[in-house]
Amino acid sequence: MKEKARVGYKSEIKGLRFEQRVGSHFSKKGWQIKFRKRISGGEIDIYGELEEFLSGKSFLLVECKDKDLVSKADVMRFMRKVTDFYKRLPGGLFGEKPSVKVVLAYTGKVDSDAKAVGASFKPKIEFKKF
Repeated sequence: MKEKARVGYKSEIKGLRFEQRVGSHFSKKGWQIKFRKRISGGEIDIYGELEEFLSGKSFLLVECKDKDLVSKADVMRFMRKVTDFYKRLPGGLFGEKPSVKVVLAYTGKVDSDAKAVGASFKPKIEFKKF
């Protein structure tokens, strides 16, 4: 195996392990988790659903970034996926949409511009370091 392929393979395995760790965290909180779920607009690293008696179904969308620095561009790409998902959700009896929890899980640091963009987004992006 060539060195470049070996490095790519190791990086992929490291990323999958990180996704498993993050998914386990949310699974313990009651979310029904799926990994690398295809949605309109792309692929979500971790997708979850939670059914509660009074509030109904909630959705979880998690982007995992196992890298030194999460950039504004990383957040913008995630926001496009989330926006596309959110637009396609049906409204309830009174036009309200189900709850969507949006999380960017990371290991390194987050650029200040990236955090500012995420904070201005609706639904708001929660940045969670693992």
